[in-house]
Amino acid sequence: MVFKACLKKEFLEEIRTKKFLRYSLFACGMVVLALIVFAMMSLVSKIDIEESNEMMGAIKELFELTYANYTMYFCTFMLTYFTLIYIVMIMNSISKEISQNKWLLPISAGILPENMIFAKLIVKTLSLVCAEILAIILHFSTLLIFFKSTGGYGVPNVLLAYLGLILFTVFMSVLTLSINAISKKGWVSALVSISLLIVGTTILENIVISGKQLITFTPFMFYEIAFNPSVTLNATQWLISIFTYLIVIAGLVVWAIFSNKIKPTKNEEE
Repeated sequence: MVFKACLKKEFLEEIRTKKFLRYSLFACGMVVLALIVFAMMSLVSKIDIEESNEMMGAIKELFELTYANYTMYFCTFMLTYFTLIYIVMIMNSISKEISQNKWLLPISAGILPENMIFAKLIVKTLSLVCAEILAIILHFSTLLIFFKSTGGYGVPNVLLAYLGLILFTVFMSVLTLSINAISKKGWVSALVSISLLIVGTTILENIVISGKQLITFTPFMFYEIAFNPSVTLNATQWLISIFTYLIVIAGLVVWAIFSNKIKPTKNEEE
């Protein structure tokens, strides 16, 4: 009952502060941005270009009205801009409440900090995922109306990209919130998450083992799937990446919930 009350409180807080609305607007904004960029750049395909100009011919292919191109732009914007936005928005969700002594009254009433942390992890992550699903619905609707399937890239590839986006968002949300709970510093959680997003993924993509990118053996495999859903993965890669994904998430959640640092004191730093 206590945990259920914590969940309800967090859900109401998301609605009251309009955070879910802001997540949704930013997520759907990525679809609009993709459409605008695609519409503007697709004009290049209407320019009369000599066939010998291979570079311009390649540029024309990038802006053809296909499922693959449109999905690539959408996923790119979601994996970069939207991810950076929500990291900044949630980076001090827990530490801020602790520093403002908002946990003193609940704890004095017998509510464990573990319940409040776990409830916040669940609600914040679900809020981001739901916002992303709204953007996915908008993207898929415009995809079916204005674009066409070519080159073996169809709806199954698009759905796989969506799956990668959602699971990557779950991972980054849990990572950011957990690091914030452990360190009680917003800048620490932002630094860790953004570093892994920008530097970590780049390093993992450039390390190749037996002809396979190292990133496809890590929790960031879903980042790679969203970015390139046509990537070929074998059963071993799927099993290892899913296993590491679940282990890392579980480890972060347990560490955050049972961290001895989570103590609401009056002289906490934000």
